Amino acid sequence: MSRTPSPRRTQIEREIDGQPVRAAFYGGFVSRLVYRRNGRDHEIFSQAADGPDPFVLPDEQEVPDPVSLFEFWGPGNRRVAFEIQDDGRQIERLEVRLKPPSAERAAGGSAGGGVRAMQDDGEILYIYEAPMICPPACNPRPPLKP
Repeated sequence: MSRTPSPRRTQIEREIDGQPVRAAFYGGFVSRLVYRRNGRDHEIFSQAADGPDPFVLPDEQEVPDPVSLFEFWGPGNRRVAFEIQDDGRQIERLEVRLKPPSAERAAGGSAGGGVRAMQDDGEILYIYEAPMICPPACNPRPPLKP
C-alpha cells in the first residue's frame, strides 16, 4: 500500500520568554525536543502534538535514515548544528549543554556580572529519539484528552 512520505526535514519555531527559538531536524529521529533555560523546561516539539504522527518512510525504505543533521537556534539567534549518526537506532536521548552567551561569559557569570547560582542549570537541549515510524506503526495515536 502506498502512503505519502513525511517531509524529510521538520522545522519548528517557538517563543521562549518572548524570544524566538527554532529547530530543524530529520523527523524520523526526533520524537520530542525540550529546551531548559534557568531551570524551566520548554517543550519545543512533540511528535504527538506537532506531527507528523506517525513519521511515514518512503515506500522503498524500511528503516529511518541512520544519519541526519540537527540544527537549533536559541535565544539571541545562537546556533548549534551537528550530525547524528545512529545506525540501528541505539540513541535514546541526547543532552546538549550550552555555554552562557558570550556577554555572560565575559562578565564571569550572569549578564549582570553576578555569580551563577548552583541550582541554575543554564541552557540544556534534550533531544529524545523514539518517534512512531510507519511502517510498522502506521496508525496515528488517539487524540490527547483535554
